[in-house]
Amino acid sequence: MNSQKGQALPLALVALAIGVLTIAPFLSHAGSSLIGSRIYQQSTSEQYSADAGVEYAIWHLQSGESEVPEGEELELPQFMLNSQSVNVTIDNQGEQIYKITSIATSDDGSSTTIEAYVSIILGFFDGGFTTFPGGLTLNQGEEYTGNIYAEGDVQLDQGATITGNVYAEGDVHLHQDATITGDVYAEGDVHLDQGAVINGDVCAGENVQLDQGAVINGNVYAVGDVQLDQGAVINGNVHAGGNVQLGQGATITGDYPLPYDGCPLFLFGSIDIQIWEISRQ
Repeated sequence: MNSQKGQALPLALVALAIGVLTIAPFLSHAGSSLIGSRIYQQSTSEQYSADAGVEYAIWHLQSGESEVPEGEELELPQFMLNSQSVNVTIDNQGEQIYKITSIATSDDGSSTTIEAYVSIILGFFDGGFTTFPGGLTLNQGEEYTGNIYAEGDVQLDQGATITGNVYAEGDVHLHQDATITGDVYAEGDVHLDQGAVINGDVCAGENVQLDQGAVINGNVYAVGDVQLDQGAVINGNVHAGGNVQLGQGATITGDYPLPYDGCPLFLFGSIDIQIWEISRQ
């Protein structure tokens, strides 16, 4: 019995030494893992927020909520997501190519940037379209079949007809008894003279004017005013950012005035993401 006294002490000292040698590196590794995990989580959260900024920009383009002229850049209002501030810009590169830059920044100053180049084909152009760089004028009685993208004004003289959809970077003006069979979007005004007809929805970046007896067989979305002169008719709802005025005998068969929340003509357009780059600082 006496000879066995104290034998446990060396074992205890060895165990203590091993514990000292292993616990410190273990704690250091655990601390590093926690820091790495926190950084990875923050990076992932920033990436999700920046990605949401790109989707937000695409929605602005598709819905018609924001117009970005070729060669110009638009900065969208900053928003907060996942406790990060998100800044988004849209740069119109031309040829329906847009560069979207979305930056999500955390409280500590770190940030993740996504740059995306997207090609957007407007919803009512699924069947293709013809571009008219200087705008388009149809003379009296002329007819055109096909979708039109005009980098300027579109003007139809008396009795002229477009069988298709029309997008104009300027105004759209239908003179007496002219007709457009499809949807119409104008970044400026849409004006129908006496007896003119549009058999589709109409979106205007400014005002919509219907002279005596003019007809729109669809919904109307206008950033500005909508005015109907004597006997004019809109067979649909009217969404207006300004005033809606009806002359004697004018008719709107749908609801009005409804708030303007953007043009829905583009909601079903196709999007081709050409480049998607992510960087972090």
